[in-house]
Amino acid sequence: MTTDGVNFGDLLDEIGPSLGDHPAIVHDDGVTSWREFDRRTNALARAMRDHGAAPGDRVAFFLHNGPHYIELLAATFKARLAHANINYRYVAHEVAHLVRDSDARVVVFDARLGEVLAALDPELLAGRLLVRVGGDGPVVDGAVDYEALLDGVDTAPLGEQRSPADPIFIYTGGTTGYPKGVVWETGDMARVIFGAELVDQPFTVDRVAALTRTPDRVVPYDVGLVASPLMHGAALWMAITMMCNGHTAVVADNAGGFDADRHLDLIEANGVNGMILVGDSFARPLIAAAEARPGSLGSLRIMGSTGAIWSTPIKQRLLELHPGMVLLDLLASTEAASIGSSVTTAAGGVETARFELGPNCRVFDDDDRPVEPGSDTVGYLAVGGPQPVGYHNDPDKTAATFRTIDGVRYSFPGDMCTVDADGGITLLGRGSNCINTAGEKVFPEEVEEAVKTHPAVRDCLVVGLEDETWGQAVAAVVEADDLDTDELRAFLRDGRLAGYKIPKRVVVVGSLARKANGKADYPAARAALS
Repeated sequence: MTTDGVNFGDLLDEIGPSLGDHPAIVHDDGVTSWREFDRRTNALARAMRDHGAAPGDRVAFFLHNGPHYIELLAATFKARLAHANINYRYVAHEVAHLVRDSDARVVVFDARLGEVLAALDPELLAGRLLVRVGGDGPVVDGAVDYEALLDGVDTAPLGEQRSPADPIFIYTGGTTGYPKGVVWETGDMARVIFGAELVDQPFTVDRVAALTRTPDRVVPYDVGLVASPLMHGAALWMAITMMCNGHTAVVADNAGGFDADRHLDLIEANGVNGMILVGDSFARPLIAAAEARPGSLGSLRIMGSTGAIWSTPIKQRLLELHPGMVLLDLLASTEAASIGSSVTTAAGGVETARFELGPNCRVFDDDDRPVEPGSDTVGYLAVGGPQPVGYHNDPDKTAATFRTIDGVRYSFPGDMCTVDADGGITLLGRGSNCINTAGEKVFPEEVEEAVKTHPAVRDCLVVGLEDETWGQAVAAVVEADDLDTDELRAFLRDGRLAGYKIPKRVVVVGSLARKANGKADYPAARAALS
């Protein structure tokens, strides 16, 4: 891991005061200028330290999207504290586990989630600073109001001696058990964000700050809409990137889920030129809303997606609505940033799930040998370069995920793929989700993509069910209003899927459950099939 370089708190101290009235955050209640953002985050950092939080302590974020999340994130960097996210859909025992696992010294929660906090064992919360955002919700004993916490606190910088090794925790859900805390060092995150622009140059706060002030610097976007939940990696990385470039983050409350019309309002009102979605589940409602509002996507230069399948038909419809956009499909995970990408424009693109690898990415087979392009061998994606320290409190999983091959440390996030003759890859899915049916491997994402090409299907999730004959049987939960399942199988059999990949069982639902970030909720799909 890095021992020198950039700390985000130092960088914010350097660039923040010079940005004045330039908007830092646009939100439901108005605009927070960079001048105000700098002062408020200084005060919040100082207040948490004054209440006993020490460098390295964790701050649990139990929050919906909003300006407070971004302010608190900046304040943790300045105070040398570590962000630790909690999914706002979690129930009491899940929240208790994350508070205990992270040993959060500070817990900041949305008042509307207060009922969950109030249900926790008081002994678990004893000695922790509890901070309530907003006023609509049950009383949580001992909690202080967010704004009251800032009253009368000095707004000058802390003057801390910080380190690029200061940590940030990102809890990521798995297919089994509780979420795991992935621990990054801020210096390595900074290298992911700025490293490509500072190749062979000193990687220092002064140099990065100078880069952000370069008048003719070309950036993908500088007014970015945070559409997916900040409690997950995609939006979190976007918010950090926006902050540390001195740009403007646009964010809406998402307690009621993704509101496509509200997000179109924000795009039009603020000249948003960049946003990141989470696959088809976010893009579909956005398309439906934009179809009723011609030109509403017009300011966008780039639309990105990560974390879920973004299918070719959906991309094509977006480009019909706004041909001037660049669609950037990003392959990344909490454990491995910048794995690869694919670009689609009105002039053309690539097939769904096909990506160009990033410069630090390799593909290895089961024996840790590089997969030969065009060989049809299924391999595992591995990413070198800046990467996490490992998993918090889990040395076994750290050793399994972060491995050294030929002297290079790689992160293996679990994604499996084939390598095409031109060096690009076709993503197959996570090995943990792979279905073994009669000795054949079936990747759910491939079947899901084929099912979603049926005109009546809005969404689909595929899982393997235990089966006496096949070992596992391919089964699908399909979102549609009216669908003949036999006709769907005939549709798939017509050159779209091999026979063994066609779902043997199909359940049709009016609304398919997904996680708040748009990612697949396979346990919920499995429950729908039971």
